[in-house]
Amino acid sequence: YFVTYLGYGNTAQVEFNEVRPYVRPETSSWVAGLECSAVHSSDGRWYEGNLVEVREGTALIRFQGETETSEVELDFIRPKLSAAAERKRKAEEEEAAAEEAKRAIPKSLEILPGDSEETIEKKKKKLKMFKRQEKKAALESLGEGRRSSWQAFKGKNKTIGKSKNFHDPRWDPTRDHGELAARLQIEKYSTFGPRDQ
Repeated sequence: YFVTYLGYGNTAQVEFNEVRPYVRPETSSWVAGLECSAVHSSDGRWYEGNLVEVREGTALIRFQGETETSEVELDFIRPKLSAAAERKRKAEEEEAAAEEAKRAIPKSLEILPGDSEETIEKKKKKLKMFKRQEKKAALESLGEGRRSSWQAFKGKNKTIGKSKNFHDPRWDPTRDHGELAARLQIEKYSTFGPRDQ
């Protein structure tokens, strides 16, 4: 199929399994003053703005920095995050901040306004050492996971630990086993004379 991308204008050839029917945005929850992004008719680029009015197939948008409204097709308007999505984003930010707080520096290493130059230098050195130790611990925990997964694999794979020919006193791991088998056959038939009939 040849498709034209809405809001961009470029066309491309795509496979059948990459095409889905387009569903127009649901405008029932759109109200005047809704913050959105929309394609400006002058240059075809996306800009921030506020919804003024929803019409059939189009909407009036007042772009930031402009006093006049512009009529934009509904396909070229993207509302900002809803309140639920905004709460989810804030929760993720708080979770990331809590994770960062776990890695925060100890109170004793914080540089205070009343500290002397000598104390500040000592705290900076200790802080560098503290960060180095944290980094080393993180790398070790990563390496430990890799090591344990290899050990579990090694335990499952029986051919790594044992070889089939340890019972043979003439077995040499550095030699080609096919060559050894051929020599054994030659020795076997050369030591015995011709067959008795």
